[in-house]
Amino acid sequence: MELHQQVESLLAQSPRTRPRDAARQLGVSEAALVASAVGRTATRLRPAWTELFR
Repeated sequence: MELHQQVESLLAQSPRTRPRDAARQLGVSEAALVASAVGRTATRLRPAWTELFR
């Protein structure tokens, strides 16, 4: 089962679970948990770092 499916299953059972706690229960980092949601509930930021420093 893919990580995003595991997260959805966990949240279906315990909807008030915080992302940090869900990551711990699934044995992954919180960053991996968020990355598994890119395209669904998370948006990947574009790396336009040079524009930030102008």
